[in-house]
Amino acid sequence: MRVSDALKGIGLLGFDTAGIIYYIENHPNYADKVEAVLRFVNTGQIQVLTSIITLTEVLTKPLKTDDRKLVQSYRNFLLSTHNVHLVSVNVTLAEQCRPPSRRIQPQNAGCASSCHCHRNGMR
Repeated sequence: MRVSDALKGIGLLGFDTAGIIYYIENHPNYADKVEAVLRFVNTGQIQVLTSIITLTEVLTKPLKTDDRKLVQSYRNFLLSTHNVHLVSVNVTLAEQCRPPSRRIQPQNAGCASSCHCHRNGMR
């Protein structure tokens, strides 16, 4: 399936930490797939939401290894990329997006952010 077909009708997309890492660190198997999605983001066809927790997660390794260039790349992407939005996580968000059979996992906060915004009129 082509990315354009998979994203047809999608206006709001929750991004998880892994996809951002794959893109920024140019993962050989996945960077091109994330880049294909980001083409839709760059044109404004899709808005990306992720949580502030994502920033913490992507910065963990580069801060530990003092890789300032990588820290800046992540910060630029998450804080300055047009149509990419960081959402705060709170109790209401977690409760609204919790699947009925299990609690939301911290690694799913980006997708939960998308769910919260969708339920509150952002599309």
